[in-house]
Amino acid sequence: MIEDPTDLNFRKDRYFSGRKSIRFNVRPRYSAGSPAQVSEDIALQVAKDERTDYERALEGVYGEEQKKRAETLGLSGIVYAMKEEGSGRKFRWHVWDLITDEESRRLHDNEIYRLGFTRFEHLPATIQKRLVPDGCRYPDLSREFFKVSNYGETEQYKPEIVRGL
Repeated sequence: MIEDPTDLNFRKDRYFSGRKSIRFNVRPRYSAGSPAQVSEDIALQVAKDERTDYERALEGVYGEEQKKRAETLGLSGIVYAMKEEGSGRKFRWHVWDLITDEESRRLHDNEIYRLGFTRFEHLPATIQKRLVPDGCRYPDLSREFFKVSNYGETEQYKPEIVRGL
């Protein structure tokens, strides 16, 4: 996680140069809250709270189920900013994760559907049950895309990692 605000400013300039303000998407997983688009200050606070509650969940403070959930899901995808890149079929979402400092490119939903993937919530219930890891809940996977073969095998859509940890 980015602790030093000057470090955050450096990264913002690199990823989002020319933009006056950046709106961060937050999807709290371990602390209380609802998904929203927020300012930088609130995003930093949510990131701090999520990291603290994640570490407590790993210690087992919230119970065994939350511990398994934390081990499975980790911290990525909780606080992130997105910008558009390209157009038409070359359109991508450039995603910057504030907590893990991971940078990735993700196709637009229409292109993901065109590749044969579908959202988790549109899969048959039998396949949904099979995909949900121990300790996790259905909403944890609601924004994920999966492809199901004729033989019942599943493949999850993974965005292109530009720069990892």
